Amino acid sequence: MKKILLLVCVMASFIFMGNVSAETFREGNFISGEYINKVKNGKTYYLTAQFIKDDSNDSIYCLEPFVEFTTGSNYVKYESDFENQLNLTSAQVRRIKLLGYLGYNYNGRTDNKWYVITQYLMWKTIDPSADIYFTDRLNGNRINKYESEINEIERDVRNYEENVFDNTYYHVPLGEILVLNETNDKLKNYVIKNSDLDVTLNNDSLMINNVMQSGKIVLKQKFDKKNNAPAIYLHTSSQKLFKVGKPEELEREINIEVIKGSIMLDIKDDDSVYTVESNFDNVCYGIFDESDKELERVCTNQELKYKKENLKMGSYTIRQLSTGIGYVPDENVYIVDINKSQTDQIVELKNKLIRNDIVINKSYCKGSNCLVEAGAVFDVTDKNGDLVKTLTTDNTGITNIELGYGSYTIEQTKGMEGYSMADIIETRIVNETDKLLYNINNIFIEKPKEETKVASVVKIIEEEPPETRADSFVEFLKGIIDYVINFFKNQLFFIKNVKN
Repeated sequence: MKKILLLVCVMASFIFMGNVSAETFREGNFISGEYINKVKNGKTYYLTAQFIKDDSNDSIYCLEPFVEFTTGSNYVKYESDFENQLNLTSAQVRRIKLLGYLGYNYNGRTDNKWYVITQYLMWKTIDPSADIYFTDRLNGNRINKYESEINEIERDVRNYEENVFDNTYYHVPLGEILVLNETNDKLKNYVIKNSDLDVTLNNDSLMINNVMQSGKIVLKQKFDKKNNAPAIYLHTSSQKLFKVGKPEELEREINIEVIKGSIMLDIKDDDSVYTVESNFDNVCYGIFDESDKELERVCTNQELKYKKENLKMGSYTIRQLSTGIGYVPDENVYIVDINKSQTDQIVELKNKLIRNDIVINKSYCKGSNCLVEAGAVFDVTDKNGDLVKTLTTDNTGITNIELGYGSYTIEQTKGMEGYSMADIIETRIVNETDKLLYNINNIFIEKPKEETKVASVVKIIEEEPPETRADSFVEFLKGIIDYVINFFKNQLFFIKNVKN
């Protein structure tokens, strides 16, 4: 039986139809001391390892374990469709190509043993149901051989087949540097095909510098030991052969999602108190970073809601830089922390109008005797003369109103009958500390005394002629009686009001 040798795996890069090859394949030297057995379906096959060569003296691998090889040139060459031609899965074909590329003659693997090991691994890939093993002599005893070398090739194949990194999707805080380390030498098999980001690739690490945006990095496998495409050769009466070439260069994507924050300033005016004189323009707030550098200034004459985006993770402060006319200065320092779990923050900035209470304490007095007056009415108007509110004193004589920044006029429109009205009050609210209390005492209005009228009557009688004095005297008595009656009426009215 013709002896067969091992084969290295590489991926096909281009697609060609099968064509008759002008190349000639021949048996090479036997490799001393290298024996392989195969057991399948109760039958044992054995051989001494042997090289197969082409016209260029390149080493060729057999794809059918323990099948006869025929020297010659009538082989049909294929550089594609390996799966159908060999009746193998795409995974088996890919592994054969990688074994061929990474086995014999790869990175110092020039000793003959590497050719034997590569052929051995190919056969186990092609026919996994068979028991294929090394022996100590031709059809001798099973031995464990080349375990470290086999593990070395398997590691290299695995590094090409597995993803470069466990993850392919990373979240990176804005402005930070991401370093992806790979300890199994996988990265040395890749180059950067393209990237949206600033990337540096070393043998054992991938560094994404100063991540300011989301993006994608595409790594491409590199096979720089061969330029030709891998090929298989078929013959009607001979072993199927494989020539090592450059496998397909698979690509790996690494997706970077930048984590960035935002701060929404929601600046609110104060409509909880009446005013016509405040001005909310040019109320400004500043956003500061951890070094107290001002990043943004937001003013109300531009907008009341503003969103500062593309912020790095960290702590920020918001402070009021200018206050509106008629408003209380905002002394608060708002601290905002942006982190991976809280990237978008909203800060509500409530502005407060200057306000104060105007209190009226109303009494009515007669002499030194003063009593509280309920039902007194006052109109409050603003600086434009517009009525703000009509106030009425309660049973304690008190009425009050809270008003915002500005000037106001208070005028009494109704009070106790027979008493004076209060003078017009001009007041102004400019802070919240002034005590705006107005004590108003309306006084009783005295009526003219009746004695004056009696004197006039007497004078008239004295000047009348004698013949009319009797009639005048009657009139005089009537006047005295009217005076007495009116006097008691007034006393009763006074007593009644005092009781009230």
